[in-house]
Amino acid sequence: APAQAAAAGDDDKVHLLTTGTSAVFETNGQWVLVGGDQAAYQYLTSRGVTKLDAYVAVNTNPDVIAAAPDIIGAFTPGYDESRVSNPTAGADAAYRRLTDAALAANRSYGAKTVTGADSGTQFTVGDIRFTLYKSDDATPETTGGAGYMVKAESHGGSVLLTGDMQASDGIGVTESDSSLSARVGQVTWVTAPNRGLAA
Repeated sequence: APAQAAAAGDDDKVHLLTTGTSAVFETNGQWVLVGGDQAAYQYLTSRGVTKLDAYVAVNTNPDVIAAAPDIIGAFTPGYDESRVSNPTAGADAAYRRLTDAALAANRSYGAKTVTGADSGTQFTVGDIRFTLYKSDDATPETTGGAGYMVKAESHGGSVLLTGDMQASDGIGVTESDSSLSARVGQVTWVTAPNRGLAA
């Protein structure tokens, strides 16, 4: 999968895949995946990655985690942070099977799995600190209700992966304490949403 790699620090890089649903972070020889589509699987393989140190499934939409079971099986992440365990009410059977298969892949080798992480949850891999943000106002039926934004910070730089979040989930230009943009704060880069309404 074509990608753009840009330095976030001395040894830190973010690889933005052109599919728009996945990003790969590289820090001091460690790898973190946010997303999980087929392009991410192919890209990690092409880079010679054999182990993921962490994996973040920002939501359980099939386009985002289409290859999640294969990725987990091949790269056995030690830490799986944000998998959402309860599909939305309108999810079809294929959607549920994909989520269940990804969770089963984690259980098969005992990975530390966190489901439905709270907004503001943080973890660090190498020199990069990751923070997950979720709208407090979003309902399970909305895009944001099943997803997270991910902010990655390293060496004074940062990137915000907005995923499926949109203006109705609190992404706007207001500075109110309740808006996600206010909680996230300043960032160096912001990726365009995977999909959603314009703010």
